[in-house]
This record gives sequence, structure tokens and C-alpha cells, in this order.
Amino acid sequence: MSPSKLTITSETEIIQVNAPTHFPTKLTQSNFPVWKTQVYSTLTGLGLLSYIDGNIIIPDQLKDSKPNPAFVIWNRQDKIILSAMLGSCHENIQPLISTATSATDMWNRLVTLYANRSRSRIMSLKSRLMNNPCNTRSMGEYLEDIRSTADDLAIVG
Repeated sequence: MSPSKLTITSETEIIQVNAPTHFPTKLTQSNFPVWKTQVYSTLTGLGLLSYIDGNIIIPDQLKDSKPNPAFVIWNRQDKIILSAMLGSCHENIQPLISTATSATDMWNRLVTLYANRSRSRIMSLKSRLMNNPCNTRSMGEYLEDIRSTADDLAIVG
């Protein structure tokens, strides 16, 4: 069963989101799985996940030949989320996504940019887990490395 789509009305409350408070981890070329989990969890907690996952009904811009108040609310909230996500990206990544027109568009661009890298990271972590000799390390160091690798795998899914 797919989730129902969120409907925006002129009564929908706008929730402020800002990068330093809500997305303190800056997205870099190597931490996408962690950053993605942070953004996804925060937006879920704030009830705003629909703005990036596509489960939102975008109101018409006009209603009776006048600006639609529901569209104005949707557009403001969407731009707040888009701005926070952009602000949570490292300055080297920002030019790659700065032309996104909505939070969903930006999210999809980032997933496309970094999904393949995440798959490569998963393969690398699995290999590290399977080929991790104890050598001269203490048992505690060895187990800590195994646990850290397993935690990294859990983060990337």
C-alpha cells in the first residue's frame, strides 16, 4: 500500500528549517549515506518528508484567476527546505545542485549523484569486513574495527 499524498491548504503551517540546526552534518563526497539519513529523519520528524519523496499534491498556482494561497504556502515551505538542504552541502557540491527548482528536484539530483558511490562504498565495506585479519592488533582493536565496519554498512543500508 503506498502512502497517501499530502495535501496543502491555505491553513497549512510553515515550519522553519535551517541547515546548522536541522542538518548539522555537511554533505561531502564521502558521507552521503549519513547525510541522507540525517535529512530523511529530520524531515520525517518535522512532518515534511513529502516535500522530498514526491508524496505531495502541489496546489495549482492560480485559483479563480488569483494567486492560490495553498500554492503560496507550498512554495514557501518547499523553498525553505531547498535552502536548508543547499546550506547543508559542502561548497564543492553546491554548484552541482544549485539550479534545482524544488526540494524534490534537489533530493533526486543528490541521490542520482551519490547513489553509485554508495554502492561502491557498500562493496568496499563488505570486502573490508571479509578481509580483516587480526594481525598484530589486540582483540579489542580488531573487534572495534569489525564493529565500526558493520556500523558503516548499517548506515548505508
